[in-house]
Amino acid sequence: MSCTVLSMARGCGLYAKRASFDLSLYLVADRGSAASDKDFFHKVNNAIIGGVSCIQYRDLKNDNDTVVSTARRLQEMLKGTGIRLFVNGSIESAAYADGVFLEQKSLSYQDIRRRLGDSLIIGVPVRNREDAVSCNDLDVDYVSVKVFPSQNTNPTDRATWGIEGLRAMRSLVRHPIVAIGGIDLTNVESVARELESQDGVAMVGELWRGDTISTAKKIREILNQARSSKGGSHVI
Repeated sequence: MSCTVLSMARGCGLYAKRASFDLSLYLVADRGSAASDKDFFHKVNNAIIGGVSCIQYRDLKNDNDTVVSTARRLQEMLKGTGIRLFVNGSIESAAYADGVFLEQKSLSYQDIRRRLGDSLIIGVPVRNREDAVSCNDLDVDYVSVKVFPSQNTNPTDRATWGIEGLRAMRSLVRHPIVAIGGIDLTNVESVARELESQDGVAMVGELWRGDTISTAKKIREILNQARSSKGGSHVI
């Protein structure tokens, strides 16, 4: 389900009106995991064809100029698709995307929102119960919850919630949730069953290796089946 930030309604953010966004199949496009620039953009293009609904561009190795130029190129690739682009952790390059995901922060969220303005989408991680409670009063648009251990999603962050923890977070957090961490074809259905229509699952390794197009399509089928079993609408 697409979400447009309008009001205090659960699942659609808090304060200002922002562009609609669909978190259902969330690709973390890690530039450091690609063999080359050509390989990186080829994988992203295949993910678009396969049906991802949004992309988080993560680049922990290159300088800000490279991040900005890559974000610009990705936006060109996404033009007309409705797929939203989020940059990972870089407030400076967020102006060239639809939003930013903040793994770490040196400013308060209020200051970050003031710098970014009201139109950009902000995502934040929930690492503990305190984070989950405090984020409900923040002007952010979605949160990530790490479900299983993974080397692909910040391996230094060892806190994981598991399926029961994800279920608890879904009842506690008022924002849309992106489930992340160790999610693949073998467990995505069990994860999806704990989510609501505004939520999504994030894929890193599973979509970034092998046949990206067919894997994305298979995952979308599983997500649709899980939603149908709960009486929800299809991802697409």
